[in-house]
Amino acid sequence: MEKGTCFLCKNPEAQIERVNARIDSCNCKICGEYAITNSLKTSPELEDNLCKLSSIAAERKLSGMDNYCLCRDDEYPATPDEVKIPYSVISIKDFLSQYPKTNAEIFDRVLLNLSRCISHPGDEYRFRVEPKNSDIPAENAIFYANNFYQTKQIYSDLEGNGYITVQTGSGILIKITSKGWERIAELESAMAYEKSNTAFVAMWFSDKHTKLLRESIKEAVKKAGYNSEDILVDEKPHNDYIMNQVINMINDARFVIADFTSIPEYEEDNEVKAGVRGGVYFEAGYARGQGKQVIMTCRDNEESKKRRHFDIDQMNTLFWREENGILKVADNDFIGLLTNQILATVGKGPNFGK
Repeated sequence: MEKGTCFLCKNPEAQIERVNARIDSCNCKICGEYAITNSLKTSPELEDNLCKLSSIAAERKLSGMDNYCLCRDDEYPATPDEVKIPYSVISIKDFLSQYPKTNAEIFDRVLLNLSRCISHPGDEYRFRVEPKNSDIPAENAIFYANNFYQTKQIYSDLEGNGYITVQTGSGILIKITSKGWERIAELESAMAYEKSNTAFVAMWFSDKHTKLLRESIKEAVKKAGYNSEDILVDEKPHNDYIMNQVINMINDARFVIADFTSIPEYEEDNEVKAGVRGGVYFEAGYARGQGKQVIMTCRDNEESKKRRHFDIDQMNTLFWREENGILKVADNDFIGLLTNQILATVGKGPNFGK
């Protein structure tokens, strides 16, 4: 590795290494360890989103979710084996989707970032801001700020709410107050699902390819380190109303996999049947409303593609087809790609590698 500038936060003390002709890796104290494709490095999409990207990267590093390869949307899907790197591959669109949705969420996630920088309530977070570097993303990444003036406003507001204390001098020293730790405990409790080791699968159970699809999904969930048992509602015994069970399973899940496969509509007994599976849309929407990652799959045929609602049509989806008894996405293995998608967007499960 050679000393260089981080591609995301512009930290000049990063370590850069050429992985192959298409990809460079970076090890940065702010963004952690990641890789990036050459085509994305020169893309306006990267330059236009540096502050958002560096903030997401900094948070992922603090949460132990670095070690990924960032690529352009049109380069995805690609497997780690295909690009010859030991990283999970994630598109810039999926990466940016992790940015806070509201200003209130920014304050909460900054407070959580600070808590991850402080190992003991008596410790403090220290950083130094030099005027010439005040607008470099690295100085402001954990505050989800574009410049130091925004950073100052955020930590001043957190101090005003009694969550932190701030001392300034040669640097800036931040300590989290008892009220701040109480707020952090509330936030962590609200995100208890992040400690879950299971998933939920929303799909159409009457399709002839259901068995192969469900077994492939379960295998990918297992390879990513999560519990793959009882992740489909029709496999879990219960005495309750089915939708109550569905809601409970989504509430308990770390993430959701939703398959939007459809078949042509037909009429029977004066009712229109088949077509789009509305329950999958409901379950995926409910999960997204909780802030959970929803990984989307769909059969690669016109019957399914033309029935996808425009609200999800622009979201990354793994389009699968059956070939000799296995599922493929283009020329790639479906299980491998789905495993990669889970690792890149959700992180490793507690049983990963076991």
